[in-house]
Amino acid sequence: MRLGAALALLLVAAAVGSAPAAEEEEIDAATLAEVIAVASMKHPDPPSAEVRNVHRSLATGGHGYCGEISAGSGDGTFTVFHALLRSALGPAVLLMSEYPETDGSPNAVAVRTMMHNFGCVE
Repeated sequence: MRLGAALALLLVAAAVGSAPAAEEEEIDAATLAEVIAVASMKHPDPPSAEVRNVHRSLATGGHGYCGEISAGSGDGTFTVFHALLRSALGPAVLLMSEYPETDGSPNAVAVRTMMHNFGCVE
């Protein structure tokens, strides 16, 4: 599943183009609630997940959002996410914590590149 989601988002990454500054757009409450639900799908306790710094991603199509979500460890750490609200496979989320810098696999490298291209990380 992890590879499938990454490959699906890789297709979206190819469509990344220049977009207006995503951080400047206000996200309506219903969309924000949907982003939080998708972002917390992999969280060990979704109702307790804390989400911050949410903004529209640079991926074309308008269904992607970047932000940070609490790691679930209770130690106050957060990880960057990219939530795709709609795709052919349904909602999906990528968490940077699943693809650490120490992971040199092609899949992890592709995910880190996508997160950069989406505007989730610098």
